[in-house]
Amino acid sequence: GLTNTAVQLKMFEVTSCEESIVFGPGILDGCAAGVPVSVIIQAKDTNGADRWCGMDEFSVAMKRELSKQEIKDGVADDPIEVEIKDQGNGTYRCTYTLPKGGTYEVSVAFAGTFNGLAGPCRG
Repeated sequence: GLTNTAVQLKMFEVTSCEESIVFGPGILDGCAAGVPVSVIIQAKDTNGADRWCGMDEFSVAMKRELSKQEIKDGVADDPIEVEIKDQGNGTYRCTYTLPKGGTYEVSVAFAGTFNGLAGPCRG
């Protein structure tokens, strides 16, 4: 005989770098060196709606602003390790520890997972 089976599917739009946002204490002035700090990435689709699942790929990089003397002396900081934890709900917790005081630039980029729009995210 014939059997009917109902299957419920939940579809999603892919992530867009132009709509995804970065927020949290790790992008504010005044972070203490030597203390772990985090930022949150909220993945959003091309319509600006929050993504409700994970599996996207992001990269996070920090670069310290060097003084003129450091530039002249050829100083180069070691890369700062960032742990990116997929929360499974469209958010990603990024935790890092700044090794020394100074002014840092935080760059967050979406890798284009699932053929989404890749590029830098705003914060």
